Amino acid sequence: FRWFVIICMLGLLGWGGWGMVKLLAPLPFWSGSISLKTEDASWITAILGLFASFLRVVVVVGVSTLWAVPLGLLIGRSQRARRLLGPVVQLVASFPAPMFFIALVVVFMSLSIPFELTCLVLMSAASAWYIVYNVMAGSMSLPTELREVGKVNQIKGIRRLKKIVLPAVFPFLVTGWLTAVGGAWNATIVSEYINLGGPGDHERVETVFGIGSLITVALNEGNSGLLAACAVVLGVFVVLLSRLFWRRLYQLCETRYNLSG
Repeated sequence: FRWFVIICMLGLLGWGGWGMVKLLAPLPFWSGSISLKTEDASWITAILGLFASFLRVVVVVGVSTLWAVPLGLLIGRSQRARRLLGPVVQLVASFPAPMFFIALVVVFMSLSIPFELTCLVLMSAASAWYIVYNVMAGSMSLPTELREVGKVNQIKGIRRLKKIVLPAVFPFLVTGWLTAVGGAWNATIVSEYINLGGPGDHERVETVFGIGSLITVALNEGNSGLLAACAVVLGVFVVLLSRLFWRRLYQLCETRYNLSG
């Protein structure tokens, strides 16, 4: 029975792989132009769209860290702030971010803010809360012994933050970064391509070039080759990023910033 299951799984993998090859075979490596038009679809378009979205993900997570870490530390370390801000943060974060996307786009467009910046705000709204929650959990779990060491040695202010709090919170921050990056990747699908109007002549679409908008355009126009290429390059890139970057970062947490032993 085990061999029967293995053979069936290999058969399904082979059938799916052959189907993927047939989808990708007609797609050219380079079409001579880069745009969201299906006639310009190519492997180069998918790869450049991937890196465009990756740059947005890096910017979003970096900027979100600047305000999410202080907010998480404030809520985690202060019981008063936890009583006042904790329920507000939980309420705001409980709603799916795409629910607010159209309203945010309309408001930003009324202020004549470029859609490229609006896209970054939408991605941040879908990912920054992961950093807040993880930093808050790390701050709340700060060992009492470390707190006492800081008091005994009169380590205060910025020095206390640098020497005690941030090293203890760092493993939680890495988890927050990882989940925030995942949330930002997911948000590219709905933040890089926004349809503000109905079908026909009243349709109004706001887009920026990226892997998310390419996936949406390929899905809307039935371009299976481009859709498959986007899935392949995104999957390969995320796996490589996990192996080469996130794994090493977690190894650093387990060795240098491990408080359990």
